[in-house]
Amino acid sequence: MNFETKNDRLGFCETVLDCIAEQSVDADISLPDYCSDIKRILRCSAVASANSVSVARGRVTCDASATVKIIYVDSEDKINAYEQECPFQKYIENSSVDESCAVSVNIKTDYVNCRAISPRRINVHASLACSFRADKRRTESILSFAQGEGIQCKCKKCKTVDIVGKAVRVFPMSEVVELPAEKPCVSKILNIHAIAVGDDIRVITNKMLVKGTLDIHVYYLSENSTVERYEHSMPVSQILEMEGLSEDCISRLDLTVAGAEALPKVDSSGEMKLLDIMVNVQAKLSSCRKADITLVEDAYSTCRELKCETKSIELCEPVDSYSETFLSKSTVDSPSTQPDAVLAVWCSRPVCTANLKEGFCVVSGSYECSVIFRDMQGEYGFVSKQIDFEHKHPISGSVMRIRTNTCVKILNCSCAVTADSGLEIKTEMLIDADVYSLNIEKYVSCVETGEASQNKRAAALTVYFSDAEESVWNIAKRYNTTVKAVMEENSLEGEFVPCSKMLLIPVVDS
Repeated sequence: MNFETKNDRLGFCETVLDCIAEQSVDADISLPDYCSDIKRILRCSAVASANSVSVARGRVTCDASATVKIIYVDSEDKINAYEQECPFQKYIENSSVDESCAVSVNIKTDYVNCRAISPRRINVHASLACSFRADKRRTESILSFAQGEGIQCKCKKCKTVDIVGKAVRVFPMSEVVELPAEKPCVSKILNIHAIAVGDDIRVITNKMLVKGTLDIHVYYLSENSTVERYEHSMPVSQILEMEGLSEDCISRLDLTVAGAEALPKVDSSGEMKLLDIMVNVQAKLSSCRKADITLVEDAYSTCRELKCETKSIELCEPVDSYSETFLSKSTVDSPSTQPDAVLAVWCSRPVCTANLKEGFCVVSGSYECSVIFRDMQGEYGFVSKQIDFEHKHPISGSVMRIRTNTCVKILNCSCAVTADSGLEIKTEMLIDADVYSLNIEKYVSCVETGEASQNKRAAALTVYFSDAEESVWNIAKRYNTTVKAVMEENSLEGEFVPCSKMLLIPVVDS
C-alpha cells in the first residue's frame, strides 16, 4: 500500500502519582525542669515539613518531621511554650515513578488532640496527610495528514501548548540574625511564618535565574513572658535548570515554604539576642510554549477500504495570566472571654481550587488563623478560626472549560478588637494564576488501507438534493468522491451548502 502520513509531536504532562498517605504522630511529653508547670493549655499544634524527597526504583521516600508545640499558661499566670520534634519517614511505591519525574510532597495536619495528664506531662495525638505527587513529561505523535491511495482527510487547525516540562527543587536557606537593641531577649519561640516571593525572574537557554525575597515573621516570648514580634528579610538567588527552557516559553514559578524553624542563641555577651533561622523553600517550575497543530477529524479513501482509529486529546490554549492582591476579612463575634488586646496572630498556608463560573476564574479556598489575646481580666486567651475566601477574575472570550496553574500566598495578617469586643481579622493575599482554555478534541490517530473498492455508479454524474448548511465533506464521503470535485462541479465556495439545492456529484478516478 503506497500512502504517506505526516505527524506532529506534542509534549504533555502526565500525572503518574497522586495519592495521600496518612501518618500518625504520638508524643508523650514530659516538661523539662526549666519549664514551669502547666495551668491551662492555650494551643496545641503539630506542624510537619518535608525535609528531603528522593526517588529510586519506583519508590518515593520522604524524610520529614513534625514539630509538636504547646502554648500554655503556666503556674505563674504567664504565657509559656514548649516544643518537641518528631521525625518520621514515609514512602510510596509506584512503578511509573522514576528520576525524570517532578516529585513533590506536601504535608498538612488533619487534627490534633491534646490532653494534660499532669501539670508536667502532656499526651498528644495528631494525624497528618502526606500528599505525594509525581508528574512526567511524555511526547505524543499526532497524525496531521495522509495522502495517496485516494485518501481524503478532513483537517482542523488547533492552538495549544507544547509542554516543556515540570521541575521541583527544595533548597535550604539559613541565617543567624541579631535582634535590634530595642528588642528584649528571646525565651521561647511561639511561631515562625515565612513567605518566599520571586521578584526578578529571567530565562536563558535551559536555565531560570531567580531573585527574590524571603520574608520571615517570628513571634517569641521574652524573658519577662511578653509576646514580641520580629521581622526579617533574606535575599533569594537561585538557578533552576530545565532541558528545553527558552525565552519564548510560558513559565510559572511558585516558591513556597516547605518548613521553617527559628532557634534562640546567645550572643557574645551571653544574652539570648540571636535567632538561628532555617527555612526550606520549595520551587515548582512548569513551562510550556505556544504551538499550532493540525488534527485529522475524519478520513476515507475513494478507491480502497480505510480503517481509522480515533482518540480523544486534551488541548490547552493560554487565555490569561494575572497577579493580584486582595483583602480577606473575617470576624470572631464571641470568643470565650472578651478580648482587650491582641498579642499575636498568624495564618496557615491556604489551600485552594480554581473553577470557571459565569465568565470568571473563581479561586476559592480556606486557611486557618490563630490569635493569642489578653482579655479584660488580664487573662490570656486563644482562638483559631477556619476562614474561607473567594477571588474572581474576569475571563474574556467564549471559554467553556479552564485549567489553571494557581498559587495563593498570605502576605500579611492582622487582627484587632472590635467595638463589641469581638475580633476582626484582615488578611492580605496574593494570587498568581495562568489560565488555559481546555478543549477536548476527537481525532483520527491511525489509518490503514484495505482491499480495493469499486465505484458502482454507472453514470459519470449523480444528482443529489442537499439540505441547507449540509456539509460538503459528508456528501463527498457518502458518494465516494472528493470535496474538491463536488465544489468545482457545483461552484461552491465554502464547507457547507448555503441553501437547499440540486447538486451534481461527479465520479473521480480510482
